[in-house]
Amino acid sequence: MPDFKVEIRARLAEIGLSPVREAEIVEELSQHLEEEYERALSCGTSEEEARQQVLEQLNTLICCSAN
Repeated sequence: MPDFKVEIRARLAEIGLSPVREAEIVEELSQHLEEEYERALSCGTSEEEARQQVLEQLNTLICCSAN
């Protein structure tokens, strides 16, 4: 399974959150994205496509949160 925490931290770095808040968000989002990744795989999606779908969700979440 991909390490989504790295991707989440990279995107959150631009927002400038406190380290404690960032850690909370990273944990929560990584759990959600791992569940979405597993769900996509269980539906027959390839690993790469599932990863791309999850990263698109992450981009949407971060974009909406920043606004």
